[in-house]
This record gives sequence, structure tokens and C-alpha cells, in this order.
Amino acid sequence: MTNKEITRQNLEKILKELPILAEKMPIRQNFDMDKFGIYDEVMKNKMDHQCDSVGCGLGWSAELFDLNNPSFYNQNERFSYRQFGRDTFPYLYRDTITTITSDWAFLFSSVWASYQPTFDQFIERLKYFLDMEMSLGRWEYQRNSFKLETE
Repeated sequence: MTNKEITRQNLEKILKELPILAEKMPIRQNFDMDKFGIYDEVMKNKMDHQCDSVGCGLGWSAELFDLNNPSFYNQNERFSYRQFGRDTFPYLYRDTITTITSDWAFLFSSVWASYQPTFDQFIERLKYFLDMEMSLGRWEYQRNSFKLETE
């Protein structure tokens, strides 16, 4: 499976399952694109950690994957969103293992906190990204939702 296929499969999982999870957990109420995530730097043996820090799209998306995956942890056995993101969405990392793309920013940037900060707006961006076949080209931060012209 290619990096693009892996990324698409995982993003489709989020699009389908995260809204369902949001009916059971306080994701919509606590969603904050300016926070990194509920598990950032949490020790592997404490992943049931319940804290007041909530997460952005990336942070809450981690809830849908196997948090015991050793590739999500750094050498100190702390959960790493960088490693989670790289392994779960490899197509969004290009050229080198640490270079993220503007596609990554389109989905997960904290700058969205000033433009489209809500959970539903994150889901709309994710759907748009997938509808555009994960190929956006040039885009700018905007307050209005991204929609295909045919919608």
C-alpha cells in the first residue's frame, strides 16, 4: 500500500468514526484547534490519562487508533503526535521524515483556531480534502467553509 493510500484510508476512518465518537465523548464542546492533543507526551503506561487539555483534529483522531502501537511513542515511551501523524498520515510528510506539507496544515494547523475553530469545521475540511483527492494546490486560511463548486 502506498503512503497516499495509507493516509486516505486513515483519513476516511476519521471522517466516518470521529463524528460518532463525538456523540459519546465531549469532543465538540472541548474541541480547540489551538491545543495539540490530549495524549501529547503522556507515558505509555498511563494512556488512560484523563486531563483537562483537549485536542485539535489530530489530537482527537488518535482516539480512533491503537494507542498501544509502539511506533507512536518516543524513546522515553511518551506518546508523540509527530510520530503518530507520520505513521498514520505518511503522505502528508514529504521529502524528509520531518517535513510536513501544506496539506498537513490544511487539516491540522493551529492557525485554524483563528479561522475555523470548531469540530464541525474540521470535519468539513477533512471531507473537502478527501473530495479533492488529497490534492489541494494553493489554498489560504479562510473563515468560510471549503466546498466543492458543484455542491
